[in-house]
Amino acid sequence: MKRYLAFGGAIILVCGVAALAGAIVGRATAADDAQPTAPPASGATILSHDLYFALKDNSPESQQKLIDACKKYLSPHEGIVRFTVGTLSDIKGAFNDRNYDVVCQIDFVDRAALGTYAKTKEHQQFIAECSSMFKGLRIFDSMVEQVTPAK
Repeated sequence: MKRYLAFGGAIILVCGVAALAGAIVGRATAADDAQPTAPPASGATILSHDLYFALKDNSPESQQKLIDACKKYLSPHEGIVRFTVGTLSDIKGAFNDRNYDVVCQIDFVDRAALGTYAKTKEHQQFIAECSSMFKGLRIFDSMVEQVTPAK
């Protein structure tokens, strides 16, 4: 299911619950069975899955409710090498996009790990409990190189 939403002065395509649930092929695993995934070596290619949520009610309480749900349902999965969640900063640079309230950044070891995560009960529960809070959602998936910063 697809629908269009006005978001930040632009019309963007937002995938509905079916697409968010993950049309990506993969098998489901319970979060309770998730084992910590070792960080990939420098130079390894990983999949960066970045979610930018605009909320209908963007009060600090609603933002915290979504952050807590992200931590509870989206973080405990096998194949995740980095998980961060937070809110829009106060930086107002010329090129900064400020059309979101909460960001969740999840790095996976590979595309298969994203597919597995997308089909878990926890991911489905997150969608069921939280999608009514969203005014808009943008998802950016990128293949990125893991780089160890120089010291």
